[in-house]
Formats: sequence, structure tokens, C-alpha cells
Amino acid sequence: MEHRRIIKQGEVVVATEEDGSIEPTDTVTQGLFVGDTRFLSRFRLSLDGIAPSLMGSGEEKPHQAGYLFTNPALPRVPARSFGLVQRTVIEDEIVTITLAVRNMAIHPIDFVLSIDNGSVWPFENALIGAGLRRYGYTQEADSIFAALEDASGYFEYRRWPDVYSGVPRDLVTVLGRQPDASRPQAWSAASIFLWIRRRTSFFTSISLRSR
Repeated sequence: MEHRRIIKQGEVVVATEEDGSIEPTDTVTQGLFVGDTRFLSRFRLSLDGIAPSLMGSGEEKPHQAGYLFTNPALPRVPARSFGLVQRTVIEDEIVTITLAVRNMAIHPIDFVLSIDNGSVWPFENALIGAGLRRYGYTQEADSIFAALEDASGYFEYRRWPDVYSGVPRDLVTVLGRQPDASRPQAWSAASIFLWIRRRTSFFTSISLRSR
């Protein structure tokens, strides 16, 4: 097997180019293998369709490889403005690829996106929108739901997960997903009915009686 970088654990083997990409040819065998079976034959990291610039890579452990990149020139982002670290790890014969971004500006700005910081919860926004409508702020409320409706187009069957990233749409073209978010999710699914109720003033009453 020809390769530039290779990590393995048990029967799991990941063979890549020096930059972590997987691009096999007639003479070079690369990919993610379990035994004699290849499960991944193509992989490449890109920023807005442009490959990042590799600064260095290496096998940190027999089952772990690290890759350090910097960005090329991008719209509104000068070249070498931030660093991008990719780490490929095999643990318990499961392959995990993680990415971390580091701002390398003269005065760096930390941007931390987590489940509690910079995330959008559809059910919370539905409650906010319903409250705004109740007190007459219809334009503000409608703008919230319009944004939620636009976001639903990024998910299967237009079903909101319980949470997704809240990066401004003028900065990205793809909606960021939380990998462990539930889809579908009961709170998010119920949000649409709350919104219909507030928008149309349609109320239902259910009476439960014991026999």
C-alpha cells in the first residue's frame, strides 16, 4: 500500500495524502479500510471550495494523525488569517475527524460556538415569537418565524432539530448542524403549532373526562 500518512488500530486502517485527503489512483491505494474492504475512497477538506494551505502534518500516535492548515485568500478574509487543525483518530475501531479553527490576526477575536453560545433553539424562538405577537410586535415576530422557516430547508423533510448553529447567513452559505442534535425533536415539532395558533388566533380546546 502506497501512502503519505497512515494510522491504524486493529483491522481499521486510514491511508491518506500528506494533507489528509483521500484521492486514490491506479497506482496509489488510499482510503478507510476495515480488513480488506474499503469504506471511504474520497475525502478532501475545502474552504468555500478552495483547498487550505498545508503547514505540516504527521502521525502523532499509531492510531492518530494531525494536520495543520492555514487559509488561502477568501472573500473578505486575507490569506493566512487563521489556522485550521484537523485531527483524525481511531478509537475502539471508530474513525473520528475533528476540526478546530484558531484566529491568527494581530488582535485575535475568539469565536466560540457551542450548544449554549451562538446556537439557535427553534422552540425557544417560537416562544419568543409567540410572546412578541401577543404584545403586538407582529413584524418582529414574523421575522423570527421567517428565519426558522428558511432554516428548515436545510434539514431532512424540513424537520427542525432541537438546536443548530446561529452563524449569520451573510458569512456562510451552509447552515451548521450540531452533530448530536435530535431530529425530529418533540419541542421543535410542537413549535409550528404554537406559531399557527398565535398567527391565526386559532385555539382548540380538549376536554378529558373519566368514565
